[in-house]
Amino acid sequence: MAKSSSIISGVIALLLFQQHSAAQAQNRAPEWYELPVFFQDFSADAQKCVQAQTQAPALREFFLCAKRLSDAGDRTADTIVAELLWLGLGTSVNYKAAADLWERSYNSGFINAAAGLSAPYATGYGRPRDLIKAQALRREWAIRKRNPANARQIQGQIRPEDYPRECSLAIFGCKYVGEKIAAEYTVDDQGNVSACSAKGENAKLKEVTCNIISSRFKFLPALDTQGRAVSYPIIQNIIWNPPPPQPDFSAPARLNTGAINSNMVPVKLARELNGEYNVVLALKVDILGKVSACKTSGGPYQLTRWVCQTAMKSFRFEPAKSSSGRDIESNATLNYQLSFGRKQNEPSATLPVSAPPTVAAPKQATQEPTKPVDANLETAIERCRRIGFKESEPGYRECVLEQIRLLSNVR
Repeated sequence: MAKSSSIISGVIALLLFQQHSAAQAQNRAPEWYELPVFFQDFSADAQKCVQAQTQAPALREFFLCAKRLSDAGDRTADTIVAELLWLGLGTSVNYKAAADLWERSYNSGFINAAAGLSAPYATGYGRPRDLIKAQALRREWAIRKRNPANARQIQGQIRPEDYPRECSLAIFGCKYVGEKIAAEYTVDDQGNVSACSAKGENAKLKEVTCNIISSRFKFLPALDTQGRAVSYPIIQNIIWNPPPPQPDFSAPARLNTGAINSNMVPVKLARELNGEYNVVLALKVDILGKVSACKTSGGPYQLTRWVCQTAMKSFRFEPAKSSSGRDIESNATLNYQLSFGRKQNEPSATLPVSAPPTVAAPKQATQEPTKPVDANLETAIERCRRIGFKESEPGYRECVLEQIRLLSNVR
């Protein structure tokens, strides 16, 4: 991990350490800020906020204390509020607001805000990305405060899918979960990585770690007290975890027993319905072929509830098979055309089951609605969310289209 300045105030240094550590545990570039704010440079009131946080840590109270001072015109407190907004400590993350506060503090003449303001320009969060301006702000701070600035990472991360496949499939040689590689490398005066070496138990992981760091990672170079770019050593712990396993299907679930048609709907319910409904079921099928979960769309609540109850009670599947031939849990969808009123006697079509499914769009979904599209779309999305659909789930799109059709009075 990059070394922190020993003259950073204790409480803020702790916040920086916690954020940087959390970022490295996730193997991503930290959304860093650089807080070379000397404790004595704060106003007396801002110092009291920091002292209170040191004695009884409470990030929300710390944020509110600094914000009251910032709102009252204390430009040194602007930097504290900006840093907490940048990291989402004691409040929600707001990069734009953090950048605005740093800039206001910097324009007032508080030079310590220059290093903080460099973060939005370096990362592109809250300000258009401008590496030249970011480094200029850091250089100005280093020269005027006569304090060196650490190298700061602005690009590159190690992702789960980078895990070496030959390692993740090996019977021996990998721990699979939480394997740590300690990488030691140097950031040169151009912000590039050189001289990377790694320590750890697995040779392949060490090689991959240094290859990724050398090719992907980019930094703002460290600065000396004269504002000159210099090389900078870094020690970073990388925690490797294999990517989550992907579904391994050789055969999808197939419906063996059970069906739904208009004539099965209870008479009392059928009398309340009129027209044609494209009912889509999103099902979870367990290893015994039973329906363990059901979500549905494409009709009034009473109808879709009855359809799900019927599916959970009477549907039986041939379970999906893995590539090794084992029965496994899977998802499946069914699509039923249910007609009521004048069309009640027409046959009801059922589309085949598949996992993962591909469901045909409901009929008439593309016809122009009689109400504003935007209003209908928002209402349709809200209805589908109440039913329990998520955007990534099978049947979500069909649910939205069907609700738009119903809202538009298209029959």
